[in-house]
Amino acid sequence: MPADSGAEDLAPSTSISTEAASVFEFLACLPAAPDTSLDYHGPRGDPATWVAGAIGDEVLSMHPRKLSQRRLGGAELRQALAQRVEHRYEELWTRR
Repeated sequence: MPADSGAEDLAPSTSISTEAASVFEFLACLPAAPDTSLDYHGPRGDPATWVAGAIGDEVLSMHPRKLSQRRLGGAELRQALAQRVEHRYEELWTRR
């Protein structure tokens, strides 16, 4: 999440120190995201809010929103997010 997202203030020990401003950068950051951060932010819907706001991809934001209702965390959430983000990246790349 971006440093100015305010997420660090809400969960001081679960912040992610890497920033992403695109679908590609988000995909690259996922492997380094701590499980504790995913456990905290996933159920709150923070990834969906961030994708919609920071990246501006409403289509992609629908998937993390659905995942937040499933209450996935840690490695499970990382894998589900990575699969969908990778798929979205491929969709966008083929449109170029």
